[in-house]
Amino acid sequence: MKQTKNDYKKCSKTLHPLSQMAITVAKNDVFCYEGTVHASVGIAIGYEIKNNEIVKFHHDETLYKNKEAIKKGVTGADEATKILAFQALIIGETEVTIQEVFRGEVRRSYTFKITVK
Repeated sequence: MKQTKNDYKKCSKTLHPLSQMAITVAKNDVFCYEGTVHASVGIAIGYEIKNNEIVKFHHDETLYKNKEAIKKGVTGADEATKILAFQALIIGETEVTIQEVFRGEVRRSYTFKITVK
């Protein structure tokens, strides 16, 4: 599937680590997680899906906070919001774990229960 700019707007739900650790989505729905990334200082996000037959990684999109500074080559201007999008494939339950990474080390992780109906 070819991604287009602003595919993240197609997310039916967004995972929130402190308030919503379980969600229910319909088959074929796309749901998302938004996190801060800043590659030049080593801040990244990752994910793990317990069962790829129920949910798959769909795409990601990076929304830079200061695009103009990046174009000018300003060091450290790469802070951004990264959207990870997942798609529900078949009815069932699985887990998606989001990892907050600092300089290659997982500092925090959140596991979400995903129910596809």
